[in-house]
Amino acid sequence: MPKEAVPGRAGASDRGARRLELAGVVAGAVAFIWLRAQFAYDDFPNPDMAGMAYNADVLLRGGLPYRDTVEFKSPGTFFVYAACFAAFGRALMPIQIAYAGWLASGAVAVWLASRHLYRDSGGGRGLAAGLYLGLTASFAPNYAAWMVPAYAWAFAAVVVASARGSPLLHGLAGAWAGIAFLFKAQACVLAVVFVAVWSWARRRGWGGANVLAPLCWVLGGLLAFAPLVGRYAWAGALESLWRGVVPVAVASDYATSSASVGLDLAWRVPGQLITVFPLGSMLAAVAAFGAWRTRRVDTLVPAAVLLLAAVLAAGLGGQRYYLHYLVQYVPGLAVIAAHPAWIDGLTWSGRRASTQRVARLVGAGLVVVGVGLELGRVLRTGGHRYEAMARRLEDGRTPAQAVGEHIRVRSGPDETMWAWGWTAWRAYFWADRAACTAVYKPMGVLTTFNQNTAFSDGGVIMWRAGPRADEV
Repeated sequence: MPKEAVPGRAGASDRGARRLELAGVVAGAVAFIWLRAQFAYDDFPNPDMAGMAYNADVLLRGGLPYRDTVEFKSPGTFFVYAACFAAFGRALMPIQIAYAGWLASGAVAVWLASRHLYRDSGGGRGLAAGLYLGLTASFAPNYAAWMVPAYAWAFAAVVVASARGSPLLHGLAGAWAGIAFLFKAQACVLAVVFVAVWSWARRRGWGGANVLAPLCWVLGGLLAFAPLVGRYAWAGALESLWRGVVPVAVASDYATSSASVGLDLAWRVPGQLITVFPLGSMLAAVAAFGAWRTRRVDTLVPAAVLLLAAVLAAGLGGQRYYLHYLVQYVPGLAVIAAHPAWIDGLTWSGRRASTQRVARLVGAGLVVVGVGLELGRVLRTGGHRYEAMARRLEDGRTPAQAVGEHIRVRSGPDETMWAWGWTAWRAYFWADRAACTAVYKPMGVLTTFNQNTAFSDGGVIMWRAGPRADEV
């Protein structure tokens, strides 16, 4: 009797796959909860988050970012912070909880995308969801991290829509892409991903990859922008919104201001990916090997494009490749690792027993090394991706808290303040005071931008003369 026809073997295999899937999700969820608990932190581990809070306060005071502030960051987080402040008061813990829930939702998107791409994942879907949870959890809520769940949902929606052929699902994919863009403009690379997935699905004969899909994407994206455009149109501030959401001149200035990076990117970027995500990289390598061995490499194309697009996105803005940008790599890594051939990468049956043993040892060794490196990083850094959290004073407060509280108790609610420095705008939150000008952070407005990248040091930041400088 052929091996596959042995009674009960298929059922046992299915049960094993389900157990593996459940184990992956549970392990990822445990890691996620533990790592996010390390961020029960009463200050901003990155100054950009203080900028989100400042713009949220502007909204709650009746103002509008871009019109009433000089700002060139994406607006999505401003409205999320404002909603949390309005519902729960001006506190950071509700923001952390909302962020954790939002971030975790991306695991469902990764699971769905893996299910429809690979059909029978042999437990890989759970591995992908768990890997996503474990790797994203250690990133603080910066712009890229807020973007990632919407980025993952956009990918999942376009994959499912290409499989099922629903115009509504294609429209939903466009809407998710629009939401991702509103969190961080680098999500524009999803346009490349959508076209690649659509073309790949058409070649494979998926009925959902029809000619109406691109139109549905555009309509969905416009729908995502509609509430924001409506609000600014009502206030007569559409021009301000356009300059803020699509800051072409500022983006060009920021990109060209970074230190020159040459051909060394060809090895620095892959090296960075491996060192930052050792477990994800090892699992993806094993899955890719298994796909190659079983002649299913073509099924990895959508996930590979998703990862490469994220690498491209991290390089927009002067090829800086800052660590907190790299969270957008995780969905692509996770979906690659979910490939059903990943188990074949660990159990290659070569023609000779010695070849088989070596292949198994190498594959298992890669996974073990990846797990060890991830655990080592967590133990070394306390679980977060920012190794230098804000310093504490003797009374336990951060300097920003001390400064802000000093100003708050010595000034009235209608009085203003102004903070100078690269990261000093944290103090606005703790003081609960607005800046006395539309310029609340000087970097890139009153001065030149920083020039450092992840691979190079920056030069001297210079004063920038102009109308804004005259105003201040």
